[in-house]
Amino acid sequence: TASIRSVEFSIDGSMLLTSSKDNTVKVFETESGKLLHSFKLGPNDLWDAKFCLNDQAILASDGRDGVTLIRLKNESDTRDFKKPHSVVARKHLVSPQGTHILESVNYKYFLGVPVDDKSDTVRFEFDKANMMEFSPNGEFVVVGSTKLFAKVLNAKTGQELFRLKD
Repeated sequence: TASIRSVEFSIDGSMLLTSSKDNTVKVFETESGKLLHSFKLGPNDLWDAKFCLNDQAILASDGRDGVTLIRLKNESDTRDFKKPHSVVARKHLVSPQGTHILESVNYKYFLGVPVDDKSDTVRFEFDKANMMEFSPNGEFVVVGSTKLFAKVLNAKTGQELFRLKD
């Protein structure tokens, strides 16, 4: 047992997901506290874990080497996504269709890593980034900046479509 780094409810509230410093990701039944799944991952401390793909999978990050995608229906179906760089990643998201993982790195850029081998990696260069989000249909990415604006980008190409200013 180690300190818990992240906690999240499933969309319907029936499950609770935790990630811990001891490299474990656990899924509990919310009403009873019953342990449903437990996964021991990588050599590094886990920083974050999120439900994704309509609660059918988990995306776990140690913040250093990359992320691991775990499909809950088939626990042996896991996939590691190693980063092509050595800086700490701050946030990870999976597109609604499950085709790409967005990763923020050192507040400088976001990387759209393909979940399958059929898609291309899309790199979104962005200085002073502090947030990111996919649109519900997965066609757009919005990236916020400490420079008082946000960019809306095409998720497939990384092309800037427009900027939002407050």
